[in-house]
Amino acid sequence: MEYARSSPAARATSLRKTHTGSRYTHPAVYTLKAAPASLHFCPTAPHDFAVASSLQVDLFSLRGLGVTPTPFCTLTRFKDVVTAACYRPDGKMLAAADAQGAAMLFDLASRAVVRTFRGHAKAAHALTFSADGTRLFTGGDDKLVVGWDVGAEAQLGELKGHADFVRTVRVSEASPHVVLSGSYDHTVKLWDSNANRCVLTLTHADPVEDVAFLRGGGVVAVANGNRVTFCDLLSGGRVLQTVVAHSKTVTSLWADDDKLLSASLDHFVKFYELQQYRVTGSVRCAAPLLAVALSPLGSHLVCGMSDNTLCVRRRASAAKAAAPPPPPQTPYTMRAAGGKPGQVALPSSTDAYLGTHPGTYRYFLRGRTHAPQSGDMRVERASTHRLSSFDKALKTFRYHEALDAALLEGSADVVVGV
Repeated sequence: MEYARSSPAARATSLRKTHTGSRYTHPAVYTLKAAPASLHFCPTAPHDFAVASSLQVDLFSLRGLGVTPTPFCTLTRFKDVVTAACYRPDGKMLAAADAQGAAMLFDLASRAVVRTFRGHAKAAHALTFSADGTRLFTGGDDKLVVGWDVGAEAQLGELKGHADFVRTVRVSEASPHVVLSGSYDHTVKLWDSNANRCVLTLTHADPVEDVAFLRGGGVVAVANGNRVTFCDLLSGGRVLQTVVAHSKTVTSLWADDDKLLSASLDHFVKFYELQQYRVTGSVRCAAPLLAVALSPLGSHLVCGMSDNTLCVRRRASAAKAAAPPPPPQTPYTMRAAGGKPGQVALPSSTDAYLGTHPGTYRYFLRGRTHAPQSGDMRVERASTHRLSSFDKALKTFRYHEALDAALLEGSADVVVGV
């Protein structure tokens, strides 16, 4: 059997294609009032995203992101710390939960509170909508998962079975009554909300921080400890793969049809492909990560960090598309000159890029590569006079070494003089 040798350029190209995280560059940082507790992108265009922190929810637009992101809307109708926020599938409303156990539904057009759901005795740390937007599910520190009818503002039922804080709740897109919850009791439970009963329990080695449905709801990814476990729900919760790509606790997961993202306290965001469940890239951030989200079009990566900052990274192709096109370069490019006729023109801002501005490095290096012409006067650089070894010894009062150096290197007159 003969093997074809691949070129280094081909290997480098394939490596760049697999390193997904390197595509997200141009980080823009925004400082929040507190550490972000939740990130969520609007499913509909223009795909704004919500950040829950402190006593408010800030809404950011991808169209207005610059060097420093700035929220275009802030929701501040809360009496306690906001723990989670989630858009409704149609993008017209947003639900947010707080540390008092209440969940409020906001109309984004008027910023008014249209529904208030109170069913938890302690803080509610997770909430999510069903795919049709008619149901809302919340999970809290009272070990309960509560279902709500959004239109009637009524409680549908309580899902009891966890022995510790509930930290994440997900709803299957294929079946709006199928609910998945993860808890600090090391378990992930699959619920039938119509019957208010648990149909499957998955036990893990560490407390569960987050879960995510994959492949239409048949496979689930579970963040427990520093590992991500992939389980097949259709075969009774069989473990398909366990990936240990982080050195510290995985705090957040984000998934779509073909990829999965995980954020950890080790400052890294990992990218996974879902065919072989392997890591394809990573992004390092400046502080431990608490939440991560990717825009529906894959153009922006948003990371919430424990130092009260929000980092937004743009994909390289998206950054090039957003940048204005450069002016066409021609040999006879003309530019308008300022000043009056007969007056010496002042240097313009474009001179800095042409290398003629005194503040540029190219101005400092000008003329180094120019060859002398026939009529030029050349000025040679004078060579510096260096002291001999016995002179150096005499300057430091080392007379024995000065005499030895004079005997080895100097003439008779130098030896007599030393």
